[in-house]
Amino acid sequence: PSSPTRRSSDLPATVELNRVTQVLLVCGIANPGPLVQYLKKKCKVSPLIFKDHHRYTAADMARIRQRFEQLNVPSRIILTTEKDASKLRDEAGREALAGLPVYVLPIRVAFHNGRDDNFDETLRNTVKENVFFQQRISAREPMA
Repeated sequence: PSSPTRRSSDLPATVELNRVTQVLLVCGIANPGPLVQYLKKKCKVSPLIFKDHHRYTAADMARIRQRFEQLNVPSRIILTTEKDASKLRDEAGREALAGLPVYVLPIRVAFHNGRDDNFDETLRNTVKENVFFQQRISAREPMA
């Protein structure tokens, strides 16, 4: 993944994880394990994991702030995914997390084994086949 980017204009634009003492990872994704393992290679991680598609409440925001304040280290940040950042951007989230160093880890799409060389072509062919199939089905259906 790329370097985390700031959520607030009063923070540095990006942060290098290997220069951070501790990260409070806030995320609600299906499988946070690989992300946690990746971060542990860079810095100390304190995960605060929610269920996938979690809707953050005021109590969650207070919990995030409390957990962050409990990190008693000089260089600490809150890190979240782009998916979760979009849910934390509402007015309640902005107020609850105001003044905290919240960074967003950008999403990057990658194919296993580097097999992205023919992805566009495969996608186009699949769409064409499905459109053709739908047209044939529609032609056979009697008009109501």
